[in-house]
Amino acid sequence: MDYQIAQTPLDLSAEYFYSVSLLVGAVVNWVLAAMLFFDPDNFLYTETPRYLRSRYLTALSLAVFGVGFAMHWWFMPRFYNPIAASALSLGYFHIGGTLLSMSHTGLIDRHYLTFRVALRDVTVLILSVLVYGMSALLQSHTLLYIGFGLFFLHIGFLTCKFYQSFHRIYLQLGNYANYFVNDTDRDMRWLFFSCHLIILFGIGGIAVTLLFPNDTLPFTLLMFVGVGIFGYIYKALDGFSALAYDSEVNLQKSEEYLRTEYGSREMKLFRQKRHQISWLTDIPMLSGFVKQW
Repeated sequence: MDYQIAQTPLDLSAEYFYSVSLLVGAVVNWVLAAMLFFDPDNFLYTETPRYLRSRYLTALSLAVFGVGFAMHWWFMPRFYNPIAASALSLGYFHIGGTLLSMSHTGLIDRHYLTFRVALRDVTVLILSVLVYGMSALLQSHTLLYIGFGLFFLHIGFLTCKFYQSFHRIYLQLGNYANYFVNDTDRDMRWLFFSCHLIILFGIGGIAVTLLFPNDTLPFTLLMFVGVGIFGYIYKALDGFSALAYDSEVNLQKSEEYLRTEYGSREMKLFRQKRHQISWLTDIPMLSGFVKQW
């Protein structure tokens, strides 16, 4: 009697590469998280506590993504329970994205990450994760789509807050650089480009989950692109350590300068000059795409 060997998902080339991409993504994210969290030089950043906080929050975010990728790799819900797979993706993308928002927006804006903001985001996260979990437990497409709505609304709001904060602080630093020559405004631009990648990957990843819940190829490509993005996030944040102290000092001094009568008047002239370059520079969401200096 002839026996046919049962074919498993990993016997198929597309599913095999999907599995490998998940495992690689999990390991890379855990390694990057450990390099940030357990860096022996972290004690040097006690004079820049917001930067140190950003390193820890980013490390936690990377670890969360790593756990999510590992759960996909271990349980492979994409093959037998697409609703649970989508709910899982929503969960770690939402938690990881919110942590990155706290990290990066809190780094550029000295007054952003207050207890009230943290409580707001944690409350939304708890509500959203409950919806994600119930959608998987009840196999409810309705709850799943509500979950997608919660994700896009919250992450979209956090995205707007980041761009608005960056636009305002970038103007503030640029104005101060005309008074006291420094490159802090240019030094902070890494954060803008890093957040472009974070936002594109986060929103794009969930968009792929919504559009292709049963396919593996889009997720395989997304995972391999994600490895490069997470690597850049780590490199950019770690490299900023050499500039963190000077940037912190200039951020504080630029605020003090802006509160003076002279600084306030110069800011109006500074805005006018930017507007003459392009009226698009007056729009927070577009300012970073327009040549400003």
